Formats: sequence, structure tokens, C-alpha cells
Amino acid sequence: MQLSRYRTLLVTALIWLGPVVGPYNVQAAEWAMDAARSKLEFTVQLQSNPLKGAFETFQVEIDFDPDDPSSGVLDVLVETGSISTGDSQSKTLAETAEWLGSGNFPVARFHSTSIKSVGSGKFEAAGLLTIKEASMPINLEFTLEIDGTEAVAQGSATINRSEFGVGGLFSDSLPVQDFVIIEFVVHASNRS
Repeated sequence: MQLSRYRTLLVTALIWLGPVVGPYNVQAAEWAMDAARSKLEFTVQLQSNPLKGAFETFQVEIDFDPDDPSSGVLDVLVETGSISTGDSQSKTLAETAEWLGSGNFPVARFHSTSIKSVGSGKFEAAGLLTIKEASMPINLEFTLEIDGTEAVAQGSATINRSEFGVGGLFSDSLPVQDFVIIEFVVHASNRS
């Protein structure tokens, strides 16, 4: 599966808080992500030292009615080979079959099964995250700020990498903790 097959309008979670911040029809708005300012990052602990990284290529497709959040659908595609860790050893290891297996599994996917407001401008998308061949339920929490034609969505989730068959030891003497924190910031502009 290649990400080019999913070339759709990149409408992100940015429109989800429309009814909270303004009396306009958010559903009719067209949003374009600013890829240069948007981020999808992760942090994992190597013993007591955090290893931070990012995925440079990701896309989001959303169908969302702010008057009926439960009918919304969020689909996120992440190109696993676009991982960036700041050093070549970590990147090379992350792409191996034991870890992300980018050669055989070029895309990780989150697909929501429900979306709900959790109050105070916060939302939660429950769904299935698929990495390699494993699919596990996770909750993605996020907020959104809209200022005129500009919007910023921020959110996070914590996953257990071993549930997805991802990784083992970083080296013989440096174990990697199971829990990975995933964080995103998406900037977008209203094109309508």
C-alpha cells in the first residue's frame, strides 16, 4: 500500500472543535495542512534516557460532523520508512524487520471506531492502530485552536510497542522500554 493512493484533502482533527470556538459551518470548510510546521513525534525510553524521533510523512483523512461527533471517522496513515531519530544507527535499527519492518510494512494506520467530546475543548478518538500485522485498540486525545483561517491541533497517545511485535533490545546493554508516547501538532489553513 502506498500513501499516494490516499491523496485526499488533508482535513485533520483541526475542524473537530468548530462548535466550541465559533458559530460558523466548520463542516463546509476546506483545510490544508502545512506539512512544514506539522509534526508526528514519539518518545521511548532507552533505560532512563529518552530517545525522541519523528515520522516525516503522514496523512490524515477525516469525515466529521461537529453536530454529531459520534458519526465521525478519522484515518491516519504513517509512512514507517520516514522515521527520523537524529542518528543513523537508530534509524537503521528502527527500519529492520524486528522493529518497524519498513520494507514489508511501509504504512502504519490508525482508523477510528468512535469519536467523542470529553469536555473543555478536548476530544477522544478511539480506534485501531495497525503496525506491521498487529492491530490494537488505542485512544487518541486531542485539542484544537482555531484563529480565523488558521488552526492548530495537538494530541497524544501512549502505546505498548511489544503488543505490535515491534522491537527488542536497542543493543545488548541498552533495553528499550515498552511504552511509547506519540505526540502530534498539526497546523492548517482554511482554504474556503
